[in-house]
Amino acid sequence: MSEFQEKLGRKLLLAWALASTIFAVLVTILLISSVGREAPAQARPSVIESPFLALKEEDLVGRYKWIDGGKDKGVIELRADHSFIAPGERKPAVVHQWDIGRDALLLGFYAGVHRFTNIESAGIFTGYKVDGTVVRMEKIPWEK
Repeated sequence: MSEFQEKLGRKLLLAWALASTIFAVLVTILLISSVGREAPAQARPSVIESPFLALKEEDLVGRYKWIDGGKDKGVIELRADHSFIAPGERKPAVVHQWDIGRDALLLGFYAGVHRFTNIESAGIFTGYKVDGTVVRMEKIPWEK
């Protein structure tokens, strides 16, 4: 190979590398700018209002019949301080907590959290365990 051909080959290789680099930079800039754009307002999904957002804490305080898999398991008492007494307990050995989430009534036991995701009617909540068992709470009046 002649000296002229070697110099021409190096110049072509350099030109190709420079053109490829410029092309890659431009494509990267275009991709980054298209990712950062917001979707048009009409394309955004609307926020669905949850019925749990309308619940008042003071209305939830009280006694509920706890039904697990169709079997009555006793009475649970939700207290105003967001603690509760689980079925079968006279006073809580462990402090259990309840709260209202955006899409569920949450009851935190020491072993896990029950999510009641459905409001069947005023004072009646249902949810599902991991195994698919239905858990239900039905508000009952205070005994005098």
